[in-house]
Amino acid sequence: MARLRTVRYLVACDEAFETELREAHYLPVGALVAHQGERIRQATTTEDVADALTELTAAHDGVLAALGDVLAATIEFHLSLGGPSDIATAGRLRDLSEGRLDVIRADLAAIRADLADRHEPHHAAQRVQRRSRPA
Repeated sequence: MARLRTVRYLVACDEAFETELREAHYLPVGALVAHQGERIRQATTTEDVADALTELTAAHDGVLAALGDVLAATIEFHLSLGGPSDIATAGRLRDLSEGRLDVIRADLAAIRADLADRHEPHHAAQRVQRRSRPA
């Protein structure tokens, strides 16, 4: 029960199962990816954003590489089904994987490299810092 409550499920159960013990909790993958967006929103430098984009664009263990693996597995699955609509679905997925996903990956990697090389503060962060300084 504690594990379910840790990830914010409301659980009603018999008292024999009640416990305050909370196990280590890991966020769902979607929440981890969304966290990168929050890191970018809170970034104060170009390096901060580059670091967050690295999580997405890393060639071997980045989010987009993992998404590519999911698409490849789904393509293989549909091809093994062998029906005409399955083959068409596999073709659409291949277009997403080899066309659109590669473009997104390449563009984000280039943006990440550009930001990493700039070494600049984020101007909005500077404005917030100036406003919060005591007068």
